[in-house]
This record gives sequence, C-alpha cells and structure tokens, in this order.
Amino acid sequence: MVKEDKKNNENKKSRVKIISRAIQYLKENNILTMATASIDGKPRADALEYASDDLETFVLSPEKSWKVSNIKNNPQIFYEVHHVLDIDIEKLKGIIGLQVEALPEIISFNDSRFTKYFKMMQDKYPLFKKMKKLDDRVILLFRPKKLWLLDYKKRFFHRDAVFFD
Repeated sequence: MVKEDKKNNENKKSRVKIISRAIQYLKENNILTMATASIDGKPRADALEYASDDLETFVLSPEKSWKVSNIKNNPQIFYEVHHVLDIDIEKLKGIIGLQVEALPEIISFNDSRFTKYFKMMQDKYPLFKKMKKLDDRVILLFRPKKLWLLDYKKRFFHRDAVFFD
C-alpha cells in the first residue's frame, strides 16, 4: 500500500509538472496547426494564431470557414504547437512541442464569453485591435482530452502524456 501511494504521488507530481510546462509552452509560442476532418473524412489543416488561458486554447475564425463547418459536422480536432528550427542534428535534439487532441467549442459573437476571449487575442496580438467587424467571427475554444509534451532533450521522439477526463 505504501509503495502504491508513493507511486500515485509521483505520478501526480509528474502530471502537474507536464501540465505546467505545457501551459508555459503555450504562452511562449503563437502558431498552432489544427487538423480537422469533414463529415466524410476529408482532412484539412490550418496554421492559426492562438491565445491560451491555462490549457484552454482558442483561435478566431470566420463563422463560415471550413474549420467551423468541419467542427460542426465532425467535432474532433487535433493541434500541434512547435517552434521553428533549422534542420540540423544538434538543433533537432532540442525540439520541444505540444500535441493535443481536444474537444472544440464554437463561441459565437453574441455569446458573452466572446469578448473575454477576443480581448485575450488582442492582448497577445495587438494587430487584432484594428479589427472592427467581428459579428461574422467566432472563437474556437479547445479543451484538451489528451496532451503530449514532446521533449527531444530527453531523447529523440520522447513524449510525456497527460489524459483528461
């Protein structure tokens, strides 16, 4: 029983550490590549500016975009955040990245939360303050189901995983 409690405690500490590193990584980067699929399985990927609030990640999108249509018809998304490196063996050893399977939510312009999330986008990207017409936009909010933190400093292809209920 003591060994099991110790192992559970170590797992909790490891989980907290992975989540903390993931939150920091999201703060330090600014582009995610999001993959969706249409109802008939046709894949699509988009590189998007994002902002985050802890592990909740969100993007601004036109309401009539492929992204929104795909999410409405097939609400499964996967996204990745990584920094750009020169393809050099020594630099590859330093790769850190984030891969996330997430539950999407579409937040319309009329939803009271839209303003909160859009303000966070403006804080991260001052250019967004110039946007005047927003009633045709939505916020796509992503809550992680599964998260993998890539850390090639530990070894090539190393990923620490955290699964959420």
